[in-house]
Amino acid sequence: MKKCWLCRSWIPHYQHEFVGLCIETEEFVFEDEYCNLFELRKLEGEFIWCSSCKREINAEDVEQHKSMGHKLFSAVFMDKDYREEIYEG
Repeated sequence: MKKCWLCRSWIPHYQHEFVGLCIETEEFVFEDEYCNLFELRKLEGEFIWCSSCKREINAEDVEQHKSMGHKLFSAVFMDKDYREEIYEG
């Protein structure tokens, strides 16, 4: 199954888990899209972001979160302008 959220190049937005940043194209894309750059991601590193819980988890907790169907990533996109978006309009 090809979906952006399963790609190694896609990192989720901190607050809006359905959209993320593609580090290859440097564009924001929705989680269900995909392109010809798709490459299945692997969880790597000490930093594991649980998009479902919206927090960092320890490597020991990865299997538990997977078993609950949580979306896990090696990185997360922290939008510096997020607070401004909340208070506009």
